[in-house]
Amino acid sequence: MDAPENDPNRFVSGADIAVVMARVAAKKQTVFETCTLRDDVYVELAQVHSEIQEVLSTLCDLEKRRNVHRARARELDRMLDEQQLAVVLERAHLHPIRNTPVEVLGRIFEIAVRDANDISAFTFGTSEYYDHLSETVMAVRKKMPFVLSAVCQRWRTAALFNPRVWIYICLYSTARTKYPPFGHMHELVQLVVSRSGQIPLHLDLYVGELWSSHSQDLTHTLCFLVRRIVTFNLLVKYLDSFEPVLRLFQHEYPALCSFSALLSRQQNSPVFNLRAPNICRLQLCAAAALPAEFQLFPSLKYLDITFGHFRLANDPMRVLLAAAPMLEHLCVFQPFFANRNMEPVDIVHSKLTKLTYASSDSSTIDWLHCFVNAPHLSHLELRGEESASDTRLALLQKLLPLEISHLHIGRVRPLDMDGYGRCMSTMTRLRTLVVGKCKLYPPGIAALLSAISPTTPRGVWPNPNLARIDMSSSFAQDAGACAQVILNFVRARTGASGGRDILYGGGLAALEYFKVPADDEGESLDALQEQVDAIIKLVSET
Repeated sequence: MDAPENDPNRFVSGADIAVVMARVAAKKQTVFETCTLRDDVYVELAQVHSEIQEVLSTLCDLEKRRNVHRARARELDRMLDEQQLAVVLERAHLHPIRNTPVEVLGRIFEIAVRDANDISAFTFGTSEYYDHLSETVMAVRKKMPFVLSAVCQRWRTAALFNPRVWIYICLYSTARTKYPPFGHMHELVQLVVSRSGQIPLHLDLYVGELWSSHSQDLTHTLCFLVRRIVTFNLLVKYLDSFEPVLRLFQHEYPALCSFSALLSRQQNSPVFNLRAPNICRLQLCAAAALPAEFQLFPSLKYLDITFGHFRLANDPMRVLLAAAPMLEHLCVFQPFFANRNMEPVDIVHSKLTKLTYASSDSSTIDWLHCFVNAPHLSHLELRGEESASDTRLALLQKLLPLEISHLHIGRVRPLDMDGYGRCMSTMTRLRTLVVGKCKLYPPGIAALLSAISPTTPRGVWPNPNLARIDMSSSFAQDAGACAQVILNFVRARTGASGGRDILYGGGLAALEYFKVPADDEGESLDALQEQVDAIIKLVSET
């Protein structure tokens, strides 16, 4: 029996030795191959390291070249900026403004300042008008001439050369004013006045909370300006500050052409006297402060009374109208008459051609009927809230004997549309009809348009001179039905539906335009307007 291989007493034969030697030889061979492979790896690693060093060297060179190019690029950018700046400066030197005469440049500044201070674009007494006289806007308007003159030496020369750049004086006093309201403005006004020469001035005055403590300074400042002021816009926000305002009216304004006063709407306003013999335009809002006596205003052409509370026994409006024989345009908005015992007076305004009225108080109608005798009245505007539509209709009925050529009706109730139509059917001189801010339902617009149409297809048109109809500020509640009514009217009025020879042979004026209303959401009806314009254009060309 053979002994186990791990037995120490086992006999080692030559075959065993040969096996062991073969294993040793195999191990040596493996070691040798491993060493050879390691040497090859070392060689490859050395080659890789060498290549890495070459790449790093190349990157270093590229980095140096990039820095050089960057520096060159920055230099080129700097040179380009210099060249562009030189081009801009050269263009600036060649710009027409450089060659513009100082007189022309000053005229441009004059227009810019005038437009910034133009208050005529805003309806008197509205929020836009109030904002134009507010502290924020007046601060910008006050600084505008100084900003223009601070741009450059040439602009300063141009601004100082034209005194009309400095004719607008804006003064305001509120609790939010950063500096003393009029302490620093005394010198400012003197500077503006010195630069304006001797030409007329325009004054805008906003009276806020802090007027009383500084009114003496302002009164002293304005005393030597009253003879040069041609436009005076006054806004009094707090009646506690009104008493010092009266000191401004202790002087006569001989050059004053336009005066507007926006006062707090209270019944206990004090009375002020305006002495301006050459005034042409007078606007009073919330003016319970109308004086009981007026001097004669022979040049007054425009009178606007808004939110007036006339509480005096001797009606100031009656006296004022008697003092303005040359009045051309009268606006009456929401007045209230405490004295309703009014007797007709013999005041004839032969020049009065335009009347704008808005009130919910029926006594105003009686007042107009008693005090306003305008035989040549041709332009009538009836505005106000929809609830007072019947009141305005009653006034229109009283004025029917006059030859009205332009009629503007606003916010008419649907129930009153037929009544307005019947009134208009008797206005043979009517040439322009404006229907503003009305809710137009198909029955209402049909009643209105049928009233100014003949009763038969070939009948006589009640308004043969009517050539312009504008409903663009109104709203059609049923756009489709209203559109059909309008199209039928336009076709009949232009003769597009037949009988054109009879229409125009009878002296019927051509329809110049018909501005259609918007829909109930305020969107314009462009398709309908295009159809109407096409009909009018086609008929006018043929």
